[in-house]
Amino acid sequence: MENRFRFRYLALGLFGIGLISFLGTYVYMVATARSQTSVNLIPALTAPGTKNMLPSDELELAAPVEFSGTARVITKNATEIVREYRYTKCGHVEVGIPVVDPGLQGMSMDQLKQRYKGEEGWEVIEAESNRIILRLSLDGFCPQDAVKRHLGVVDGKVAIFYGPAGYPGGLEKLTNLPVSALPEKWQQQIVLGWLEFADVESLVQALDNLDEYR
Repeated sequence: MENRFRFRYLALGLFGIGLISFLGTYVYMVATARSQTSVNLIPALTAPGTKNMLPSDELELAAPVEFSGTARVITKNATEIVREYRYTKCGHVEVGIPVVDPGLQGMSMDQLKQRYKGEEGWEVIEAESNRIILRLSLDGFCPQDAVKRHLGVVDGKVAIFYGPAGYPGGLEKLTNLPVSALPEKWQQQIVLGWLEFADVESLVQALDNLDEYR
């Protein structure tokens, strides 16, 4: 009986020692793993050139505001600069024309406005934090409308006007052809300014056909 109790105490003692050893090993492994993770995270966030860093465009947007004298620098590497043309004659607008000019990088709004002057028709607009629009107002037609022509009447004669019908593009040429000499259907369209031609070639062909009424 006494030997049996001794054996039981011995077994319990060995089990306790094994349990303590296991717990000690587990705690050590967890602490070591956490320490290594913390050490590995630091260079991933701070070392230059690491693949785990934020994309360059996000870093650019998150960078501190730079200053050049008293003017804020807005044309950074991540800044998109586009041109926009507004044509006063037809009202059409060309937008989103990329500007590729390394000389603009690092400029402030004041510097851009000195280069793109308001008296020359330019307007510098900071549309968003990373987008600048260089808008130019042009006194004329857009390229698509500039080639168009329409007919009208000046002093009772057929006149050729710049641009599409319905827009005051200005007189290009006054012909010697009396409007009254034309068939009535032609007269009405010309008097109302409805007779439009896609280009000069189409206009010349039409005038050749009208010459028989001269």
